[in-house]
Amino acid sequence: MLLKGKWGVGKTSAIRSLLDAKKGTVGALPIDTASYVSLAGINEIGDERTLFLLGLNEVPKWLEDLAGGASSLADAAAKGIGTAVTRALNSFVLVGMTSRMSGALVVIDEIERRGKDLDLKDVFGTVVRLVEDRGCKVVLILNEEGITEAEDKEILAWYREKIFDFEYEFRPTVKEATAAVAKSEEQKRLLRAVFEPLAIANLRIISQANRALVRFSEELSPVSSEGSRRICENVCKIAALRLTNKADIESSELEAAASFNFPWRQQDRKNSKR
Repeated sequence: MLLKGKWGVGKTSAIRSLLDAKKGTVGALPIDTASYVSLAGINEIGDERTLFLLGLNEVPKWLEDLAGGASSLADAAAKGIGTAVTRALNSFVLVGMTSRMSGALVVIDEIERRGKDLDLKDVFGTVVRLVEDRGCKVVLILNEEGITEAEDKEILAWYREKIFDFEYEFRPTVKEATAAVAKSEEQKRLLRAVFEPLAIANLRIISQANRALVRFSEELSPVSSEGSRRICENVCKIAALRLTNKADIESSELEAAASFNFPWRQQDRKNSKR
């Protein structure tokens, strides 16, 4: 399965939440073993069995037995990534792993952030081997906007027609994204009021805006409820503008903005003139 979606919308979090669900199942799918691998910065995959091994969150008992104990396995894995681990684990262990991989779920994430020396064709070749030779179920997570090279786009177009049974786009609504981030109904309402008109459902951006919102909310107890509400609204707006435009916002610009002319500040200006 190919799961695609824009940066920061929560693709990885959604899949990881399934992997952390009740042991033995992922949704309605029975899974004996699940392996999650990020290719960010990885320049070499090597043997697909090594890739599977590196993605395990915990050492299954059967793997301990094959490797001669958890300490031996940890020593081997500590020696490096890719072919180094393959050399550290003898061929008997890798052969013994093969039968245990059948029916396992392998999640391969951040394809677009792989190292510059890792060819996209090698990634898809690994997927083919995992499915056809090892009997695994594979989910690839991809931000298609991150595939910028013309050659890589052609490779993706060719393979997506040949090897994927399902292709889905992860596209949460702003309401779903804010609900996943904010705790209180008031925080959700404030965030939705800002991000829905902007059509931004990026969990990372909304999370940062929510952190700013929470921080200001904690400091506003002396201010009237109406004043607090208006300040929090503008905190969300400033965070949204800053995080989406990646531009500096000068204090002078905030002073000149009509939305910041709060009643008590207007009164302060009158007093200061006196």
